[in-house]
Amino acid sequence: MYSPFDGRASQAVSQATHQRVPTNGWRVFAKSRASNALTAGTGNRELIPLSDSVLFDHLVGKRTIGVYPLLADDTCNFLAVDFDEAEWRDDALAFRQSCDELGVPVALEISRSGNGAHIWIFFSGRVSARDARRLGTAIISHTCARTRQLKLASYNRLFPNQDTMPKGGFGNLIALPLQKHPRENGCSVFVDAGVLCHETINYLVPQHVTGFHKKYQETFIQWR
Repeated sequence: MYSPFDGRASQAVSQATHQRVPTNGWRVFAKSRASNALTAGTGNRELIPLSDSVLFDHLVGKRTIGVYPLLADDTCNFLAVDFDEAEWRDDALAFRQSCDELGVPVALEISRSGNGAHIWIFFSGRVSARDARRLGTAIISHTCARTRQLKLASYNRLFPNQDTMPKGGFGNLIALPLQKHPRENGCSVFVDAGVLCHETINYLVPQHVTGFHKKYQETFIQWR
């Protein structure tokens, strides 16, 4: 059910919404192999096995789940492009139009705050994080060349944000979409491009997005 969003194997990060933690605080727990129990760790994050029940809690608003896209072998299953503030609507729309022109299937998500967007590219299988990021960078360059009046100033970063796994780390975290509370405000939902043009919102579901096949990704990167 959640395979398009697979991140670091069997682990997700949770922000329990009923606890008094900072807005960006994530409680950290690590699962003990011996006791199969969750034990407190350092920082503000909670590492838990990703399961249907955990995702259900996310959808009904009991907690907020995030994943680490960068896998231990320096591969990933998806690439997310983050647009924040400023001209995010125009920039995200331009990027989306470039993807349509280039035949790259994407899913457009309004961010949790409502003041930005994530554009998700789901791959049909694992690809190297380096190639995934090269793909995102190539589309950004193509968009800037195609729309000379736009500088994509609202572009923030790519997820994963690294080509290789930091020693002893996990890479960058991205919150999963469709959590109940922002969803009730029309945020953290998948929409069509019309919402960026201030038209009627048509809500979509990730199942409608076809995985971008690795061979096409490699061809596109070489072409760029």
